[in-house]
Amino acid sequence: MHSPSFNTIPYRDRAAAGRWLAKELQTLRSAEDLVVLGIPRGGLIVAAEVARLLRAPLDVFVVRKIRIGGEEPHQIGAMASGGVCVLNQEVLQTTEAEALRIAEAIAEMRDLVLEEENRFRQSRPATPLEDRNVVLVDDGAATGGSLRAAIAALRSLSPASITVALPVASPEASKQLSDEAEDLVCPFVPDPFYSIGLAYERFPRVSEELASNSLESVRQGAYLNSPYTKSPYSDGQR
Repeated sequence: MHSPSFNTIPYRDRAAAGRWLAKELQTLRSAEDLVVLGIPRGGLIVAAEVARLLRAPLDVFVVRKIRIGGEEPHQIGAMASGGVCVLNQEVLQTTEAEALRIAEAIAEMRDLVLEEENRFRQSRPATPLEDRNVVLVDDGAATGGSLRAAIAALRSLSPASITVALPVASPEASKQLSDEAEDLVCPFVPDPFYSIGLAYERFPRVSEELASNSLESVRQGAYLNSPYTKSPYSDGQR
């Protein structure tokens, strides 16, 4: 596996990180059964570059954290596309009143995830994933909880394999995801780990419009006119 030079900040931005991940995934390029899934919002920017350079279809895969509480809500799990919910172990030991709040939070998040999917896909059907090799892309993982929910949801759709591709992850997340996916591609696993954003020179908040445009550009075959088509890795890591 290639490794960026980590004596500086590894990635200029999310698009550069996606191009670096595509290097690591070159053996999958042009595979007929390959599909790339991006987790919005930032993950779609990374995934769009991966899909362009691998010449693979791109779709969105929504994952959202579930939180309960008042002024200081805490995360109890995550909801992913397909209505699959992964809850923290502590949630299994709760009172009846807390269980009701948790059930309400899960139902609300399930509706929100479905609405978000529909907005990104513009009501188009999801890409079929059965017997396909899936590359699941995000812009990084701190705890890995959201990606674990995504992997669990993907398993229910019977893909041939799941490769998780991340520019950066904590050692904890890296280990967990390695155990749950067929393969993990993550060039940068800093120890100690502080935050995902520290792996990027520019790590702005991504609007839904920008993420949607990234998805649409790949759907419409914009990669054919991409400046990276002839020499996709000409800019190195950055």
